[in-house]
Amino acid sequence: MWEISSLPSHRELSVRRILTYALAALFAAFFWVIVSAPATHAADATWSGAVIKYNGNDYNGPASAKTITDLGLLNGTKAYTYIEPAPTSVGSAPPPQRNIHVIYFAPGADSSVATSAKYKTYVYQGPSNFTNPTAPTDVTLAKQSTAANPGTTSCDVSGIGWIVCPITTFLAKGMDWIFNILSGFLAVRPVATSQDTSLYRAWTYMRNFANVAFVIAFLIIIYSQLTNLGITNYSIKKLLPRLIIAALLVNLSYYICAVAVDLSNILGYSIQSVFIQLRNSLVGTEGNSWNVVSWDSITGFILSGGTLAAAGTIGLITTLSTYGLAGSIFLLLPALVAGLMAVLVALIIMATRQAIITILIIIAPLAFVAYLLPNTEKWFDKWRSTFMTMLILFPAFSVVFGGSQLAAAAIIQNADSINLIILGMLVQVAPLFVTPLLIKLSGSLLGKIASTINNPNKGIIDRTRNWSKERSDNIKARRLGTGARPGFKGAAQRNAQRLDHNRRVREGYQKYHESIADNRFAGSAANQRLHEAQHEAETAKKTIEERLSRDLSIKVKVTPEMLKKEMAMRIVSDEAATEKGKLDRIHEGMRAGVDPTSIRGIGGVPVGGVLTELTKQSEAATRDLALSAIASQNSKRIQQSIVSGSLLRNNEQIDGQLLRDYAGGVDFKNGADSALAFAVTQKYEADVKLVNERVQLIKQFKLNGDQRQNLAMRKLDNLGNLIPVQGKYVLDGQTYTYDFSPDDAYAQDAAIDYQFTAGSYNNIKEIIQNSGGSLKAFNNTISGNISTKGVPDKAAWMGGVFIDKVVRGDIVDLASMQKEIVDTFIMKGKIQPERWAKNDAEAISDMKNAIISQPRTADLNLKLAKLKETIAVILDKKSEMYGSTTEASRDAFAELSNIL
Repeated sequence: MWEISSLPSHRELSVRRILTYALAALFAAFFWVIVSAPATHAADATWSGAVIKYNGNDYNGPASAKTITDLGLLNGTKAYTYIEPAPTSVGSAPPPQRNIHVIYFAPGADSSVATSAKYKTYVYQGPSNFTNPTAPTDVTLAKQSTAANPGTTSCDVSGIGWIVCPITTFLAKGMDWIFNILSGFLAVRPVATSQDTSLYRAWTYMRNFANVAFVIAFLIIIYSQLTNLGITNYSIKKLLPRLIIAALLVNLSYYICAVAVDLSNILGYSIQSVFIQLRNSLVGTEGNSWNVVSWDSITGFILSGGTLAAAGTIGLITTLSTYGLAGSIFLLLPALVAGLMAVLVALIIMATRQAIITILIIIAPLAFVAYLLPNTEKWFDKWRSTFMTMLILFPAFSVVFGGSQLAAAAIIQNADSINLIILGMLVQVAPLFVTPLLIKLSGSLLGKIASTINNPNKGIIDRTRNWSKERSDNIKARRLGTGARPGFKGAAQRNAQRLDHNRRVREGYQKYHESIADNRFAGSAANQRLHEAQHEAETAKKTIEERLSRDLSIKVKVTPEMLKKEMAMRIVSDEAATEKGKLDRIHEGMRAGVDPTSIRGIGGVPVGGVLTELTKQSEAATRDLALSAIASQNSKRIQQSIVSGSLLRNNEQIDGQLLRDYAGGVDFKNGADSALAFAVTQKYEADVKLVNERVQLIKQFKLNGDQRQNLAMRKLDNLGNLIPVQGKYVLDGQTYTYDFSPDDAYAQDAAIDYQFTAGSYNNIKEIIQNSGGSLKAFNNTISGNISTKGVPDKAAWMGGVFIDKVVRGDIVDLASMQKEIVDTFIMKGKIQPERWAKNDAEAISDMKNAIISQPRTADLNLKLAKLKETIAVILDKKSEMYGSTTEASRDAFAELSNIL
């Protein structure tokens, strides 16, 4: 069932408004033609072909450039001359004076359209000998007629008439042809009044329903009149005339519609016929007699046309260069589809209009019944407005098509320049652009149908446009990104890449200059004031918001009903968070590979492991996510190591600068040092991370003290279950792979670090005495561990000065270590008895062996005497330090004291 659309709102363009606009444009065109028509006048001189006739004489020309010079006229002047015939002399008297008459135009003027010229005479004394010119006078001149020129026709415009006339004639006939085609769809078949037609029979069914409604209405009126119930007498008197009129219209509605359809067809064809007759009477059926246009107009037209042609050519070349032939075809495809769809939509809409008119005729009786009551009258108004809109569409087309042809012919007929001829040609084709608008605005119902056919989201035009754009952009990107072939074959692609490069440069500089402008404004006093003002406004806004929040909280607190609602909302929020936490608990359990529903179920009730399969997926996803994170961290660590190593070496350049200088940026004073410090810090952090990882592996593989010591000293032939060649380790029935190869410095560093924490004194001593030799690469780790791992608490002689010796690599073996014990601890060091008493027995014995290994000198003997006194104090049972010693350390102190 068809839905009758409502009347257009004040924001929509109705058909009546379209007709008003069309008539106004038509009258304006006629008024412009009348006002702009050139005034006629009685000319002094006229054209006869290429000859000017003036005072009965023929003026030939134009004169040559030499004659123009001899006449004393300006260069570029166009002149036409008449020389009086040579007179005959009488007797011995001299011959009478002979003159040359000149009609000339201003330099650059177009003589073919000029309506005035200058006239003067000279004494003619022979070729190139002209004297005594008269003062110039004005001569009026009729425009040159092209019809008088040989080889021209009545349809001729100087210079380009050979193309203008056929084009305009073709356009006019083309518009008539289009009108004939469209009129076949717009004209509605005359409604036959024969009672045998299916349309009439369908109408009779609706009429019978309507008559039944009338009978019911009459019965209600009679009942109300007899019983004084229902409709009042006043309402009956008011309703009765409408009832009678509606009854007549219902039974005559078929014939009323038939007359309306006939009037629409008659008006449509008649209006077009009237316009055609007016056009033919104005310009004829074959062509027009246009005046000759000026050379300036032709030149301007050619230049402008040439410019447009050049622009079009450049645009075409640019498009072909950028997109290539295939990409250009993709770009053209949407236009072709759009044109095809426009024709298809127009035909569908016109066919739909025919169906709508037929349905409106059938339901006409019901529409007139709706006219009876005020509550249903709006349906009649909708039917009437829709029916009239459908019928007026044909006359509206006739006005647009016929009016445009007549206006175009009038403009071209009175045109005196190419620009106006072009305007007239554009007016001729205007109906092609107005037709879709008329179809769209011919009623909201047809507009809805048109929009349904080509839905912006699902329409074939839009989908084709998107499909074509995607592929053309892909081709464009490939052509711009790949290398062009050498020679002529790659010229177009190289040109496209050059244009793209220039565009990117322009856009880049535009952004650069915009950034500079932004920075300049940001640093200005005006922006500072603006920033302060914005801060003040934001502060005031925040103050207001906080005040409102405070007042609201106070009000909620003292208002029982609001307080109850607030607390209820917060409780629900807490409950939601609690339930979310329960879901998170289930999810985290699944990520750990445990299905919570298989243990206690949900809410403590077992439900049979409903999440078992999902738990497996969750566990695998969690594992993969964690492994990806580890891989990402390792990649970043390697990147960090590469950058740090490059900065430390500092033997490469970027843009002519060494890496540290480049990384230092604009800080010319401290930038390079900061970059170096950054590199050192990053390298140290990366190394520490790798060493810590190796420590964890050592713990995982459960290496004992001897195995850790062997690893620290690179004695890899005795690592227990670790097999260096195979790189495998078996623990608890599982095989692990590792990288404790001789080249793994991080593993060795980790073993050294670990030994300072868990190794014995002898292990630490072995490492230290090789810190400047085989373990020199790790002396920073060794020296750092001496101070941080409490080694001086085991051996007091490993103090600050000794640590500096380790850092410098002076401790290379046992002998060098013993020498440093004597030199740094005994001779130069400050012995603290409280700390020395706590030393290991092995450290005290090492001190004894060191003293024995060094030659005795007078200074050394003095130091040793004081050392012996200190030992005596430590071993005194009454001293507090005695309690800090062990039995082994007391024995070692006693042995040391015996050799002093």
